[in-house]
Parts: sequence; C-alpha cells; structure tokens
Amino acid sequence: MGSFSSQYEDYYNNMLKRRKYDSFSSNGYNRKDLTKKLINTLKFQIVGTIILFLAVFAMREVSMPETKNTYEYCKYLLNENYDYGALIKQVETVNLNDVQNYVNQINFDNIEAKSVDYIENFKSKITGEETVDEKIESKYVVPVNGKIIRSFGGKNDHKGIDIAASEGSNVKAVYNGTVELVSQNSEIGKYVVIDNGDGVESKYGNLNSISVKKGDGVTKGDYVGKVGKEAEKEPSHLHFEIMYMGENKNPESYFNINTSAQN
Repeated sequence: MGSFSSQYEDYYNNMLKRRKYDSFSSNGYNRKDLTKKLINTLKFQIVGTIILFLAVFAMREVSMPETKNTYEYCKYLLNENYDYGALIKQVETVNLNDVQNYVNQINFDNIEAKSVDYIENFKSKITGEETVDEKIESKYVVPVNGKIIRSFGGKNDHKGIDIAASEGSNVKAVYNGTVELVSQNSEIGKYVVIDNGDGVESKYGNLNSISVKKGDGVTKGDYVGKVGKEAEKEPSHLHFEIMYMGENKNPESYFNINTSAQN
C-alpha cells in the first residue's frame, strides 16, 4: 500500500509539472514541434506504464473488492501483446496536418479534468483519504470576507474571482503551504502564489503590500498581504484564484462566499 501511494504521488507531481511548463497549445506550432510533442507524450506514457506495473504489484497486497477488480483488469492490459514495430511504421505514414486538424477538435482540458477526477476518486477508495475537492471544501478557509463583485470565467475568461474588501484588509492563506511566487503584473498588480500541496495552488492578487517571500512556509489563516485598489474608479478588492494540476478552477465551487457578482 505504501509503495502504491509513493509511486502515485511521484507520477501525480510529474503530471502537475508537465501541465504547468509543457501545456499543449493548438496554435502556432509546426510539424517539427508536433512530432517532438508526440515523442515526448510517448515517453511520458512509458512512465505511466511503469507506475501501472507498480500499482499492480501493490494491489496484490490489498484485499479489497475495488483493488481486486482493478488488479485483474491491469493484469489483462499488461499481458496483452502489441506489435510496436508495425505501429511505428504506420505512424510514419500519418499526415501531420490531418493530425493537427483532429487535435484542434478535441477538448483536452475536459478529458484531463475527468481523468484526474477518476484517479482522485479511485485513490480515495483505496486509501480512505479525502479527495482533493473534499479537502478544499472542508479544510480550506476563505482568504477575505466580502461579496464577489466579479465571477469566474465570463466573456473575458476571468481566471478567478474578485472579492470586495476594504483597502488594507488582511488577506489570509486559505491553507497550509509554501510560497511559490511573489511577483507583479499589469493585470492583477502585486500577487502571491502558494503551493498548498496535492497539486493545489492558490493565488492572491491586487495586493497593496505583501508580507511573505518566496520559499516561506505558511499555515492556514496566516496573513500574506493586504487588499489593494488597482484604479480610482474600481472598488478595492482581492483577486483570488484556485488552481488544481495547473488548471484554474472556479473558487465558488469550493468556498462559501457571499455573492453579488457581475462579469
């Protein structure tokens, strides 16, 4: 059981890094880039196969209906014989333009989200631990009290939510973690990103001051900065984002915040 959890977490963290620093884009790549992408994907899937082997051996030691069924299915997959030589020859004849057109029609974000949810639920059944969604809903706290004045998404694809709060209000870390980034940009001004573990990151923007630095450890409820005001005509507010596996999620799905929103 311990071996399975350890190997799972390593693969899980690699998925997060790959999602953040090597995310797939359907625009602006050429045939060479796509070929390299396919090769890198194949390499990554080989790592996944190794994890599958380890998972099979681990599940043999866990006597549960779920692990028994999964073990039998994994064993079936691993025992299948595939003619990789013939597959490679077939791939060499593929028209990459056709592949690109096909790829453009696929919603990879939706596929990835469903896959990650499935893995999380499966892991939860085996380990008895909460899923990440359950953990955020039950153990995380709101960063600041106030009403939502701008929601997630919308026509401008807002990456988080804006919570109205008095200028200078303290902003709290929503959960334990490590400060991953302290920076500033033209969109959300001064901001802080915290790695909360389990593939979860939280971002706090539109700050007029920051009280932490990169590498600092924080505890749930610690102050990370103070609410700012980006423009004279705009109300003072906190810009808040929650990310899972490098993908922005709607904070309203997890946090109970008073809502009076406009996009």
